[in-house]
Amino acid sequence: MAQTTSPQASIIRPSLEKAGRSISNSANEAVSARAVYSDPIKLRDSVIVPAAYVLGFGGVRASGKARKNSENTGFGVTGLPAGSWIMEADGYVRWRSTLDRTILLCGLLLLSLVGMRIVLKAWTRRQAQESRRQHANPKK
Repeated sequence: MAQTTSPQASIIRPSLEKAGRSISNSANEAVSARAVYSDPIKLRDSVIVPAAYVLGFGGVRASGKARKNSENTGFGVTGLPAGSWIMEADGYVRWRSTLDRTILLCGLLLLSLVGMRIVLKAWTRRQAQESRRQHANPKK
């Protein structure tokens, strides 16, 4: 069975390949060892090398008819502190993890909101039960 392609597809396909190569090149430049590890810091007899988690993401969007063979490409990089390698003068190397306080505080906030919701729901349920009891057994 023969494959048929539209004129718009033949215009968009090479353009998408070019955009994909462009994103790939940008990703290789942005997400490198330089983005993960910072410059070493000399402190007394130790050398400290800070490190981070780095995440790169990207995408390509192309359309034929509505946008007249246009394409949009994008790429982003984000990073979070991970910790640091500490190299002692005697050759001992250890990893010190970093506590990200922002993530910790967001987790605690979420946990407290869920706890408040549970308490509020139990309280309103109890109030509703007491109200039904009072209406079922009115005092004279």
